[in-house]
Amino acid sequence: MSGALGAVAATAYRIVQESLTNVVRHAGQVHTLVGVTFDHGNVTIEVRNQPGDDSVDPHEHGHGLVGMRERVLECGGQLTSEADEQGGFSVTAVLPATIP
Repeated sequence: MSGALGAVAATAYRIVQESLTNVVRHAGQVHTLVGVTFDHGNVTIEVRNQPGDDSVDPHEHGHGLVGMRERVLECGGQLTSEADEQGGFSVTAVLPATIP
């Protein structure tokens, strides 16, 4: 795979990889869902985890979300990340799945 589609595939892989790394780093070993959907010329990746356990410091900061956001923007996509009401966290990336 090369060109724009290869960049989107590589970005999708890195979003999942970094999101799962962040779950372990910030929440510990908790139930986590990874979803990938294709719709209207886009691929949407969602990684959502349950609240963290008490053995991990959830306030430790790194560059994971910043790096993900930069990769997604380079592909012409969008990234959202947010905590939910129960204390879990989600990352959603929408990437173009077509080559212009």
